[in-house]
Amino acid sequence: MSYIGKQLNDLPGKVTAVASGTLANGSKVIVNADGTVSAVATGATVAQGVSSSTLIASEVRNRSFSVFDTNANRILFAYNVSGATPGLVQVGSLSGSSITFGSSVTIANNVRFNNFSDLSMAFDSNVNKIIIVYSDLDNSFYATAVAATISGTTVSLGTRYVYKSAQAVNNCVAFDPNTNNCFIHYRDDTNSYRPAYIGATIASNSSISFGTAGSIATSQEGLPNLVMDTNLNKLVYTGTDSSNKGIARVGTINGTSVSWGSAVEYEQGATTNPFQVFDSNSNTIVFVYVDGGNSSYGTAVVGTVSGTSISFGTPVVFNAGSTGAPEAAFDSTAKKVVICYSNNSNSQRGTAIAGEVSGTTISFGTAIVYETDETPTSFPVYDSTANKVVIHYLRQGGGSTVKYVLYTTPFTVINLTAENYIGISDGVYASGADATIQVKGSVDDAQSSLTPGQSYFVQTDGTLGTTADDPSVFAGTAVASTKLIVKG
Repeated sequence: MSYIGKQLNDLPGKVTAVASGTLANGSKVIVNADGTVSAVATGATVAQGVSSSTLIASEVRNRSFSVFDTNANRILFAYNVSGATPGLVQVGSLSGSSITFGSSVTIANNVRFNNFSDLSMAFDSNVNKIIIVYSDLDNSFYATAVAATISGTTVSLGTRYVYKSAQAVNNCVAFDPNTNNCFIHYRDDTNSYRPAYIGATIASNSSISFGTAGSIATSQEGLPNLVMDTNLNKLVYTGTDSSNKGIARVGTINGTSVSWGSAVEYEQGATTNPFQVFDSNSNTIVFVYVDGGNSSYGTAVVGTVSGTSISFGTPVVFNAGSTGAPEAAFDSTAKKVVICYSNNSNSQRGTAIAGEVSGTTISFGTAIVYETDETPTSFPVYDSTANKVVIHYLRQGGGSTVKYVLYTTPFTVINLTAENYIGISDGVYASGADATIQVKGSVDDAQSSLTPGQSYFVQTDGTLGTTADDPSVFAGTAVASTKLIVKG
């Protein structure tokens, strides 16, 4: 049968497209957004870097906090100022290398902020609102919640609700997209400051209803933080036990109630400033903390949730020097955890470092200084629209101010996704030439050293492997040492 005179894209198992870049015979091929095709390959490495620092607010006390609103594509910053310590929120819109801010709005006239989690926020993607939880100093330190709504660069606050009519500290909150409920942790003054929780549901009108409060532990635990494992729909708590050891608990959610597993120790030495972040690439929890049993080095450990418990890899030092107040965010583009901290061994300078999880461990690149003055506290937030990590921090020196920098997470560019792979080049083609691509149903004969009957996956560098890479892309099944049935 002759196909002379027919367009190649009419041939069974083959298509034609213009090559963008050179294609070798047997190259694994993706389709680009403009309809051209390219060979699967790794690209350039994006270098780590930070922008110049920019002022957010002056005369600021203690720490600041932030959260990204994925509906409005805005960041909500929270901080407090000197004097009567009013708590303020302010919307920031990131574009290019700068943030445009709206006017600040008062949460309450006297809000408790400290170096840990007295104020916390979480974005509720069900109703597109942000829940803010805090201790209201003007109302006997009562634990209070309010829903915030962002429109443009304006933020509006709903009715304030007291969820614990007693002095409560270390408030923190996480949102569960599976039940569409928020879960709040606090330490209860009426119960020896033992850790407690309460579920909260935000309505579209910004009203908040609460479930029944419950206990997390029967003894006092300190320095808490909550995070959701959205892969397993589990709530993960970290804190320190009565011996100041770093511990974690897994919570199983049922409506607005949580059943908590036993505490699992991840650090035997004195642990301070524990913080955790969910790594959605590896589906693990990365814990960062100061290891008081090891010269106060900045340390990280990878936790893997299973059922009602969590297991840990070996702790890894990310700063071999005295470390203050580490916080972390996950950059889903670079697939790395970004940690910012005060390097107390280097004049308390604000410092950032990126780590990548593999299995049960995490490896780190080179740290970068983003503030040369004293930086006692910092907080990173990932803007998934701009693909930037925004680090805002308390700078001391010439007056306390909150400033921000834009952090570029280092990573190697890859062009392969789970959707764009189409097949294998049927020849050698120069850039700009019409290329014939063998697609599903074809048999490519330009491979080597294959094992007949073995399944093969496309690797991010354009080779074939017997195990899936990230992303997982099935290439086909070998029928000979040089032949592969294309099944992508």
